[in-house]
Amino acid sequence: FHYTRLECEDAFPYLTRSVELMPQDPWPWEMLGQCHHLMGHYDEALTTYEQGLLANRDGVPLYYGRAFVYLDMGESEAALADFERVLRIEPDHPGAHYGRGLVHTADGLYEEAIADLTWVIENAHEDEYVWPYFMDTHPLVDRAYVHYELGDMDAALADLNALMERVPGFHIAYYHRGLLYKELGQTDEARADLEEAWRLAPDPEWQAKVEEELEDLE
Repeated sequence: FHYTRLECEDAFPYLTRSVELMPQDPWPWEMLGQCHHLMGHYDEALTTYEQGLLANRDGVPLYYGRAFVYLDMGESEAALADFERVLRIEPDHPGAHYGRGLVHTADGLYEEAIADLTWVIENAHEDEYVWPYFMDTHPLVDRAYVHYELGDMDAALADLNALMERVPGFHIAYYHRGLLYKELGQTDEARADLEEAWRLAPDPEWQAKVEEELEDLE
């Protein structure tokens, strides 16, 4: 209950007790590490994952969670190593393909990034990987960014248009297409998309983010 609502402060005592009672179950370790991560306690998260790996043969959820800590810490080599550990055990793990694609993007390995992101787009459903690391993005958005970095604006727009068809009313698709139009100097199109992103935004924080971009168009 606490974990799914991301009420990590309240969840810590229960998760700590769970790893004491079930040290050979990887999932309480993974949830405790993830809560530390989401709270910004990176050192505690790494320690938790390392302790869990010592107690468990099934390291997939622990390697996977630790990879995202490393990714947020800017340690791409360590993140890549953990994603690849997961993929050696579970070659069709969608989140690990997605995460490895993000590492390749950060490292400027764009063809490799496209390969991983395309695998996710073609082989996985959002329910298989979204929670909790990909809540505010989508592989089509991230692949569009790679196309943008490669200078292929048509492919970037095609990915964002495809996302609008795949997930109608998705504020993130309008937001990122608006930013792309802004980069292309197409101000009217950018404003229309950003205004739609504001209308569809799920919370005031997202609306404020969109408003900053709209103000920059003035």
